[in-house]
Amino acid sequence: MIAATEPGTVLGTVGYMSPEQVKGRLADHRSDLFSLGAVLYEMLTGRRAFQRDTAAETMTAILGEDPPDFSASGGAAIPSLLERIVRHSLEKNPEDRFQSARDLAFDLESLSGAGVSAISAPAPRPRAARFGAAASAAVVAAALLAGGFLLGRGAHRPLSTSLRRITFRHGNLLNARFTPDGQSVVYGAAWDGRPTEVFTTRGDGTQSRPLGIPKADVLAVSPKGELAVLLKKGFLRYPTGLGTLAVLPLEGGVPRELIQGVKEASYGPDGVLAVVRVVGGERGRNRIEYPPDHLLYESSNDLSALHISPAGDLVVFAERLVMG
Repeated sequence: MIAATEPGTVLGTVGYMSPEQVKGRLADHRSDLFSLGAVLYEMLTGRRAFQRDTAAETMTAILGEDPPDFSASGGAAIPSLLERIVRHSLEKNPEDRFQSARDLAFDLESLSGAGVSAISAPAPRPRAARFGAAASAAVVAAALLAGGFLLGRGAHRPLSTSLRRITFRHGNLLNARFTPDGQSVVYGAAWDGRPTEVFTTRGDGTQSRPLGIPKADVLAVSPKGELAVLLKKGFLRYPTGLGTLAVLPLEGGVPRELIQGVKEASYGPDGVLAVVRVVGGERGRNRIEYPPDHLLYESSNDLSALHISPAGDLVVFAERLVMG
């Protein structure tokens, strides 16, 4: 098991990797601050800081180019202090960036004291309005981050978290999802050397009930209680690989097969499915479709961690660079 990013290992999401990650050098907390700067830049301008046509060109831009000026977005006015914070986070040399999250929080605290009113949207037009909302969201996010550090410096009270064990068998756990009422959990597991199966259990109990779906894993539960599962032909032990997307009632039944070549799925608030589907075999291109057959994004990299925002207007996912 690798405890930290090792020199010579290129690991990260293209567009948000720090220069030292691109070079395969040792990365530390300052790489995370670089990634935060890239995210804030995108929220404020509506475009990625180092976006290019290919992954190789993007990594070259990370190493040797600065992001375009904020004013080039044509959107809302950006407070100069916020722009300086973002650019300071995106310095190529780790020694030139913020040296700790505490340093960043100090500047964000100053920004939050200036107030969100410093941002105003230009004359009404759809694109500018969208950028204005993104800028406001970025300032709010920055203020919340600063507030979190202020709370840590002041009260010094740890988070109170209550954990309860609800499974007691030996084997591999795969994916797990809460039911809409939040009282039960549906999960996939390969217990005691047996093939993977889908189970359900209450959060306050110790007994799990199988739903009678062998060689399957849980992908998502809809707001109305529909269960999306991934059916696989092999002896499934880990939540990876491709299968057939199927749906059935939460209480159980015969799965209704929908789409082949799927590896992830998520329900929107209206019960419509979004999927990560791979075309061209295991090493083919990853596609995000929402709803299925409506292409939103396609990449030769690995796409995962698919989720739909509560309002249904954002699709969130992770993209992992595939080398070679």
